[in-house]
Amino acid sequence: MSKPKLNHIKPPKASNIELRVIGGLIAIGIPNDLKVQNALMRLTDDCFYEYELRILFNIIKKLIAENQNFDIVNFIDHIPNDVSKYIAEFRHAAYYRAVNVEHDSDEVMSYKIIRK
Repeated sequence: MSKPKLNHIKPPKASNIELRVIGGLIAIGIPNDLKVQNALMRLTDDCFYEYELRILFNIIKKLIAENQNFDIVNFIDHIPNDVSKYIAEFRHAAYYRAVNVEHDSDEVMSYKIIRK
């Protein structure tokens, strides 16, 4: 018996949670914040299924490595035009995202593990 083809099944992902993580990090915007540090110790760019969100995550990592703030004002200067559509999303419910960034980071990590 041959294996059934499962081309219609998509890998598990949670774009809304990935977006909340990026938005939460940006809402905090300070490299030495404990929530930011905890999230960055666990997350890698392959935790993000959406290509555009990987780009945004890598920009945050770069700004942290340069010890620069990555609040929305500084962040906008570094993003390419093709991912700027997410900026409006980050402005909504910023406080909620910042408060839950550690929990959301754990969820994104879970999806990464399931995809492997």
